[in-house]
This record gives sequence, structure tokens and C-alpha cells, in this order.
Amino acid sequence: MLSFNNIYGQPAALMRRRIWSGEERKLPSVSVLQENDFQMHTGFLPIKNTPPDFCVFNGRVHVLVFGKEVYTTPDFKTLTLRFSVPGAPNDYGAITSVVQRGGTIIVGMSYMSGITPMNISKISTNDGASFTDSWFGHYMMSAGEYFFGAARGQSGVSSIYRSATGLESPWATVPMPSMAYWNQMLHNGSVYLALADLASYGRSSAFSDSGASFIVSDGWSTALNQLPSTCRPTQAVVVGTTFVLVGGNGKRLCTLRSDNGRWFNVHSQLLNTEDGDDIQAVTHACVVEGVIYARATCSDAQNVQRSRLLVSTDAGLTWNSTSCISAGRMTSTGGYAGLLCPLAPGKGLYYAPGLNNDFGLTSDMSNDRDFYYELGAA
Repeated sequence: MLSFNNIYGQPAALMRRRIWSGEERKLPSVSVLQENDFQMHTGFLPIKNTPPDFCVFNGRVHVLVFGKEVYTTPDFKTLTLRFSVPGAPNDYGAITSVVQRGGTIIVGMSYMSGITPMNISKISTNDGASFTDSWFGHYMMSAGEYFFGAARGQSGVSSIYRSATGLESPWATVPMPSMAYWNQMLHNGSVYLALADLASYGRSSAFSDSGASFIVSDGWSTALNQLPSTCRPTQAVVVGTTFVLVGGNGKRLCTLRSDNGRWFNVHSQLLNTEDGDDIQAVTHACVVEGVIYARATCSDAQNVQRSRLLVSTDAGLTWNSTSCISAGRMTSTGGYAGLLCPLAPGKGLYYAPGLNNDFGLTSDMSNDRDFYYELGAA
């Protein structure tokens, strides 16, 4: 304990804690100073001029995607190229997703073979040393006991398939309750939650006890209609047994929370940043040691854009905006690219702002300090 003060009419002790680890992060508090919060990533070899698009850790190696190329790295520095999208770099093609389960890695992608659109995935069971074609393609997901795959048709809807190992051929068909682009799957330990296209107006939600078939979430429409159309959720994560969906616009963050995938509680919060800027989009979210981190693109009255980190230590009930990675100031309308992902356990976060060629920041797990007033402590 360093000193005392009065904050919001109550006595408060000035304390010191770690920023990225420890249960002290979850105490009611007012942060007054953060030191050594992030350190610049020293760069990848071979040198990359842009941040990665996707990243996943399978327990032994990180798998990173740069454009149409897939790399693995054991130390988050030295990259080994594993494969490129067929026909790259000249033909149309894209990597859509990278997931892992039990150490097995699957990469989903789409490309053109002549005039024929192809959806295919590649699978690795040896830490990315080699990849072979998998039965399923396009958009891959991992939740609970299964890999899930979404095959998107030209009408914008998707068929869903599942596999326990990724090696079955064919994968089992998963009946879905409606025609939608189902492209996100979550599991809270007992219930599967399927979400359709949170980034557009085709949002849908369904739940399942087994992951074998899904039923429309009873309370989804009611909860969604309580939110402004501009502030509906765009990101979804699981914290413990709670599904947390969050979106933002202007000064407002909107959150839906559910423990059963059927009914959702609605939460809304006004969020003021020190620069007075507005949230344009919440584009990435992840969970590290029970804390939610979400990436938000913001802009101020002069259209100067910043990339901010939103943090919730109570499973989405309340949110704070940290200033520690308010990096990248620009006056263009770009800046939505970027990545926010957890590193290996105990290594913290990697954050790729995607602004002004910022190639990445990693959290400083050994020297970070947050000085804060602990509310109600005295």
C-alpha cells in the first residue's frame, strides 16, 4: 500500500499490481498510471511488411497467416513457410480461418481453379510440419469436442459439418434451424452456441446440448431488438460458462450475455476515452486468464483514427478503455485491419494495430505495473 485518497466519495488505497496477470486486475479500482504495459515486437524473420491476418497456438507452435501464406513459429519470431493458397499470388484466393483442437491444426481457404470456385481446407497433425487436403473447406471453427466447418453457398447461406478429429471423410452434417451464414461456434462446457454473420444484418443465434443439431435461441430476437441497430454485437467469446457478445458505436458499448445460449441479458455502457473519440467498430476479441480484451477502431471530430484496447474483467458486465495501445494516428478512413490474439500461456497478448505499418506489440509480462486506487478498500 502506497497512500490513501478519496475517490468518488469513498476512501481508496493506492496500490500496485500487474497489468496482464493476477487476480488483482479484477478489483474495483481507478487506474492512475501504467508503466511498461507493452513492448514493441522486434519483427519476424523473414521480414514482413504487414501484421499477420490470423494466429493460433496449438500448445507447441504458433500458426500465422500473412496474406495467402501460412507459417509456423516456435518462438514467435523465426517463421517457416508451410504452404500458400493454390494459384497464389496471381490468382484470386484467400485464407479464411485457422483453428486448432487437441494440437491438430486446420486452415480454411477459398480460391478459383480456372473459372470454378473452390472451398478447401488443409490439416496438420504434426505441428504444421506438413499439411494435407482435408475433406472440408472454406470457414473452419473449433468448439467443445469438435471441429466445425461452414460451406458457404452463392446465396450467402452455409451448411455446417462437424468432426471430432478433422480426419473423417465425410464430416457429419449438422442440421441448422434456418438458412443463414453460420460462421461462429462457441462452447461453454455444456452448451454449444452457433452464431450467424454478426458483422451484418443477417444475425442469428442457435443452441445445442450436443453439437449434433441446433435450435433457434428463444430470446435472441428480443435481446437484439433492445439494442440500437448501430450497436449490435460483432464479437463473441466465452468466459467460464458465460457467452459474451459485444459491439460498439459512438460512446456506447452494448453487450449480450448468456449461460444457456437460449436467453440473453442486455447491458449497455457509455465509454469515454481521454481523446474524446467515438467507437466505429469492435473488430477483434479474445480471452486471457478470464479477462476479455477487445480491439476497437475509434475516430475523433477531426477524423483522426486510433486503435484502442477494451478490457472487461467481469465477463462483459463492465468495460474500460486503456490508453496503453492507443497507437497509430491517421486521418484516412482505413485502419480496420489488425489482429488481437493470445500468445502461449504466460506470454500475454500480441496486438497488431494495422495502422501506419505498426507490425505488432507484445505484452510485457515481467516488468509491467499498474498503479491504481482500490475502491472501498479502506
